[in-house]
Amino acid sequence: MTTAAFTKKEPTESINDFIEKQSPEFGKALMGSGLTVQKFARVAITTIRGNEKLMRATGISLLAALMKAAQAGLLPDGRRAYLIPRENRYGNEKVMEATYMIGYQGMVEIALRDAEMLKISSAVVFAKDRFIYELGLNEKLEHVPSCEADRGEKLFVYAIAKMKNGQAFFEVLDKSAVERARSSSAGWQYDTRTSPWTSHEESMWRKTAVRALFKYLPNIDVSEAIAGEDVDFSPVAESDGEPPTKGVAGLKTALMPKVEERSPDTEASPPPADAPSDPIIKSTAIM
Repeated sequence: MTTAAFTKKEPTESINDFIEKQSPEFGKALMGSGLTVQKFARVAITTIRGNEKLMRATGISLLAALMKAAQAGLLPDGRRAYLIPRENRYGNEKVMEATYMIGYQGMVEIALRDAEMLKISSAVVFAKDRFIYELGLNEKLEHVPSCEADRGEKLFVYAIAKMKNGQAFFEVLDKSAVERARSSSAGWQYDTRTSPWTSHEESMWRKTAVRALFKYLPNIDVSEAIAGEDVDFSPVAESDGEPPTKGVAGLKTALMPKVEERSPDTEASPPPADAPSDPIIKSTAIM
């Protein structure tokens, strides 16, 4: 069994060679997104080579994560989309695998692809900030951040979407709602140290609010972009089979026809339902 990985045993230039050979496939996935294959490939290579664990990831998992990012039209740069390494077990062998997860900036980019969308933004509210929101006939949302270096603990997060027709929507979540969303994240359950909820906590708060707001916005569909994110592999997957081949050899194996062959009658399983966000304000239209 070949277990070569992207380490000193094999030149890192081989990553470049592989990504370049897959450019036509990435190009098909990126079609209509506005991203060039060259830019996507450059960012993918930089991300992989900059993470020792991704360098050891299995080919099939790394290829799948990259293709998900390409299909969503997002750069795997750790802001728009993440490539997250996870160690799983196959029999007696531990194997590193990569997973895909959309980021806050990726959610915003997808929203702005809607021709009717003018602006979308999100912000975290801290304890020392001035924050007022009102419901009823005259809805109001006002946030004045504190000028102090220490603004206190995070209490709320909100997202605002403004349409070109003048209509606006906002969503407000409290701390407990965000923490429930975090707890439902497979990445957080797997390892809090490597989860984006630890390394990019504020961005994940903002992403959670934007994702909740998307449920009420017309003409915006993020189902494909978030399908399968952060849930590809269990914390320690037990299997009696052979572990996936690692490194360049694994990437080549991942492209073999037998990996793609499926019965025409086989339907893909639907993605798991989003964890409830328990928004304080379901959706409020501001006229």
